[in-house]
Amino acid sequence: MTTALIVFAALVLDACLGEPRRFHPLVGFGRLAQVFERRIYIDSRARGVAAVLLLLAPFTLCAMLTQWLPWGAALDALLLYPAIGWNSLGEHAGRVRNALAADDLPAARQRVGFMVSRDTTVLDHEGAAKATVESVLENGNDAIFGEAGNDSLYGGG
Repeated sequence: MTTALIVFAALVLDACLGEPRRFHPLVGFGRLAQVFERRIYIDSRARGVAAVLLLLAPFTLCAMLTQWLPWGAALDALLLYPAIGWNSLGEHAGRVRNALAADDLPAARQRVGFMVSRDTTVLDHEGAAKATVESVLENGNDAIFGEAGNDSLYGGG
């Protein structure tokens, strides 16, 4: 039950606040991961494992420690909120929809490129629409339902 409340609170934060516009924690983490990849990884399994452990250990420890804090569930919701991106998915999909409605395929391709990792320069109208729907479904599932089903992070549901 606690996990469901934490996810619900994070969804409410996402709906009310949207994506952090400056200093987004996930963007910062991505940049930090790139630095670790360039400086530590160097195509070695052992160094790759070390880089992953160095990157993830502080966050994992923080998530584990919140269960003993009296306000730990609130902190969990606050930490989960920027990872959800539900509001952001809707904004990105809306921009693709608007570009397709305006028959602006280059803009639609560019906006789809913000949502997917595939080459969008070859997409037609239908392909851009499909890629958008697939991205919303896949990322929405991962961010919302995947988090709700991960009870082990919070000591069981």
